[in-house]
Amino acid sequence: MTRFNTFLLSSAKACCLLTSLCLLTSAQVQAERTLPQVTWSRTDFAPYFIVQGPYENQGISDKVIQLLISQIPSYQHQAIVMTLPRMLNDAQQGKPICHASLLKTQAREAFIEYSDPVMINYANGIITSAAGLQKFGMSPETITDIDLASLRGKPLSIMVYQGRSYAPHIDQIIAEDRRTDNSIFRVKSGTSEHDRLIRQLFAKRLDGFMGRPEEAYFDSVSHHIRQKLYLIGLTGQPRTSVTRIGCTKGSWNDDLLKEINRLVKTKTMRQAINKAYINWLPEQLRGSYVMDQAIHFAPDTLVFNQQ
Repeated sequence: MTRFNTFLLSSAKACCLLTSLCLLTSAQVQAERTLPQVTWSRTDFAPYFIVQGPYENQGISDKVIQLLISQIPSYQHQAIVMTLPRMLNDAQQGKPICHASLLKTQAREAFIEYSDPVMINYANGIITSAAGLQKFGMSPETITDIDLASLRGKPLSIMVYQGRSYAPHIDQIIAEDRRTDNSIFRVKSGTSEHDRLIRQLFAKRLDGFMGRPEEAYFDSVSHHIRQKLYLIGLTGQPRTSVTRIGCTKGSWNDDLLKEINRLVKTKTMRQAINKAYINWLPEQLRGSYVMDQAIHFAPDTLVFNQQ
């Protein structure tokens, strides 16, 4: 065989290989296009979703999404950073979108279908500084639960997140006070504004913001805060709450929610969620938190130690 014939033979093999690779790639692309799509909303809600900084993508709900994507290949997944109001608006419009950490509310149930409970969370309170405690008539040694409604009309400035549900009782107080001319609540909208909020708190331009103990811990760690943050508990609400995965209502999610409900009950998933949540809890709460109790979903069995 001549050198020229050998070259032609080698070229023919290369062409066949290239054609096979192109066909395989085309088939894979076509298969992906035929899979039902789901968008996972990642809102600016650390430490559940950490959308920037050294701990980016290491949030509690970030881990949940990553695990679900790896275990549910029958859907084409994409995770997008957006505001919670945008996520809820997309769901109202019928777009195939899910959120991995939603409280169930009556208003949302009109257009959101929920998974079985995914995790137990400690209750919301008012996160503040030592100077902020004084505005609430407290000191680090005298912190006690407070009735949120009793604060109405006082010269206070408390930040709340647009579209976020804290608890039905708390949501109602906020909504009623927001309709007054001298509301104590200010609304945070948009994403990537948390750094500014912390600066406002320590500059005494803000007296506190609504959040959970894990949010206060994340702020302390991620912002290297030397001053302590404190959590004032609120009366009239359970000590803990249950969060779920919420997806747009519709037949598109039938198989997805069935698979999610199966996975969140597996030992592997429970341990992963447990680890992710405990990593962001203040140290004094880690020993008392047992995620396995979440399988039975008895949220009032947990005791919230105020520190």
